[in-house]
Amino acid sequence: MNRTSLFVAMLCASATSLVSAQAIDDVGGYAKPGDTAKRPVADSLQRSGSFTMDILSGVGFFDGSEGTTVGRLFRAGTPGQPCGTFNLGTNYQFRTFPFVTDSSGSMTATVANGSCATGIFVSFHTTAFNPASVCDNHVWDFGSSVDFTDTFAVPPNTPMVMAITGTLTPAPGLVCGPINFDLDGVGSLGVTLTIPGSNSPVPVAEELILPPERLLANPSNRLTINTEIGYAFSPGEVRYARLSCPGAEFTTASVVDFTGDPSNTIGSVNGLGSDAIFFSITAGATPVVATDGFSVNGTRTVGSQADVDCTYGLYDFPSQAQAGGPTGRGAAPARPHHGVNPPRPPGGG
Repeated sequence: MNRTSLFVAMLCASATSLVSAQAIDDVGGYAKPGDTAKRPVADSLQRSGSFTMDILSGVGFFDGSEGTTVGRLFRAGTPGQPCGTFNLGTNYQFRTFPFVTDSSGSMTATVANGSCATGIFVSFHTTAFNPASVCDNHVWDFGSSVDFTDTFAVPPNTPMVMAITGTLTPAPGLVCGPINFDLDGVGSLGVTLTIPGSNSPVPVAEELILPPERLLANPSNRLTINTEIGYAFSPGEVRYARLSCPGAEFTTASVVDFTGDPSNTIGSVNGLGSDAIFFSITAGATPVVATDGFSVNGTRTVGSQADVDCTYGLYDFPSQAQAGGPTGRGAAPARPHHGVNPPRPPGGG
């Protein structure tokens, strides 16, 4: 079960990650060196109860459980060149990491590939990455699969994703990492449940006097909760997800969005207006993989300044998801703060 800590008016944020890049014109060569200068640490501090989007950092791995693309992006060798496709008859693994840009209209990305070396490639897209059409929403890439630091133009105040795709090894054979990245001038898109969790609060409205109950808006999806599903489905399989945040109610404006293949569907969301929601996830023709996820956006209602724990679990039956607890949920333990389930054993949660 994934868990995060949430303070009234302060939503704890954290992120897991994976990243990287490859060779000029897909045959090798040199890439443009980047500026290694970073902002001083003090620039990334949160101030005066406001949410300051500055540096989003992450680290991660490829392990073979990722979703797959139809072909991959062509490595043109020059940063910022138009997007092209390559090897459309081959499937490659991919990971995506959401964020929202600040108002500056530019961002700086720093990526270190680790053991993935030239076996992965990083690109940036508005809204979402489409694994069936990898150039959709493309904004920028470095052109080569090497470690890099570079600054480029992005649309201001816009949800985006960083996509990392395999380049040399067809799916599911890519196993590598760690991959480290820093995105300067952006913030995470909401709260991401991870293992281990983060206890870093994201101030939303510290000046609120509670009680009575207060409705918190969700500007730029900063209150959105994201989690990986942590379990691979078979085609047609149905499981039941539960997300619980005692002390913070999900309003009727809350919407659940699935982040994997569109053939997978989310059922009706039950429990809106309370602090726990549950819903079905049905696998389609291209079924759910463990690294797929869902997000819950919309406003929240809070009534006190007590700490709030948010937890996610996946269940066998709707009655179990409604009740919560360990029955039907499987062996993954509850974690303090954010947590991402490992792949769930058959019959587990």
